[in-house]
Amino acid sequence: MKRKNKKGTSLVELLIYISIMGIMTAAIVSFIASNKKVGDRNEAISEVETQGNEIVEIISQTIRNSSTITGLALGASANQLTVVDNAVTIVFSLSSGKVTIKRGGASAVDLNTNQVVISNLSFKNFGNATKGSINFQFDADYLNSGNRAELNYAKTFSGSASLR
Repeated sequence: MKRKNKKGTSLVELLIYISIMGIMTAAIVSFIASNKKVGDRNEAISEVETQGNEIVEIISQTIRNSSTITGLALGASANQLTVVDNAVTIVFSLSSGKVTIKRGGASAVDLNTNQVVISNLSFKNFGNATKGSINFQFDADYLNSGNRAELNYAKTFSGSASLR
């Protein structure tokens, strides 16, 4: 009796193929999940950095363009800054985790979004009697509502500007 060569896949071969495919799938899923975490982390860092730098730039530019610093004596510190630019009073302050700017009688405008929480805003007048110079500082934290470790990011921003 002759045995015929059967073409096809044996059960052992099938189990080996399934095992290899399972390992490859697990590796791909792990790689994708890792990339997602890195992407989310980069997004948190980018939001804090971008918004913090924009706030520093707005405050600095406003101080430079102002003619007078009011309500902050030389050497004094405060959590609010009032300056006058072309007879318009401009006030920077902190309210519910947001840096706000109020120009004249207009409503206050938030300078950061809900994704970034600002705290510890402080201003110090370290200039002289004729030319005010303001040093300011604040902390910015990414709002991590899901308590995911990769989204924890905070940075302290500071700047200074003088009246021109």
